[in-house]
Amino acid sequence: MAYNKDQWTSSFEGQLAILRPHLTERILATISLAAWHKHGRNDEDPIQAARAWSKSLSAPPAAGAKR
Repeated sequence: MAYNKDQWTSSFEGQLAILRPHLTERILATISLAAWHKHGRNDEDPIQAARAWSKSLSAPPAAGAKR
């Protein structure tokens, strides 16, 4: 299924706002744009992408990652 960018980002932001209510609209917009390029352009479901993105925000940094 080919997604419309505005619809995809709106759905992504809505789901992420439910999962992470403390995030501001500006941060959600920034994250959703990055997610659109990574997931939306590949026709991935925005709800599933938001859940995966939220889970990755909770993950500890990878070993060897620069701080």
